[in-house]
Amino acid sequence: AEIDITSIDLPYVPLSNFIDKELVDATVESQTTIIVDGVTATKVVYTDIFSPILVYKNISVYVAHQSLLYKFYLSYHDGDPLEDSFITDFQQVLDSVQFTP
Repeated sequence: AEIDITSIDLPYVPLSNFIDKELVDATVESQTTIIVDGVTATKVVYTDIFSPILVYKNISVYVAHQSLLYKFYLSYHDGDPLEDSFITDFQQVLDSVQFTP
């Protein structure tokens, strides 16, 4: 499993359009609103299928804060027996986020 955290300048398009474009080739399973350090965020669960035996499950969390868009990603092989542990660890990362004013 891999967790990536990145930020970019806040896009000029609506966040939903940005997410749709970013995940255009993915199979989106769900999209929900969550809170990260008091800020409304969008959580997307999706799958990337590269071949019948190479399938990645992903969770992306997009947080617009001030002039930046923070992106938190969890990726792991579909069917990994440690999936629940990966998701728990990812949630702990999200719970530890503290944005500066």
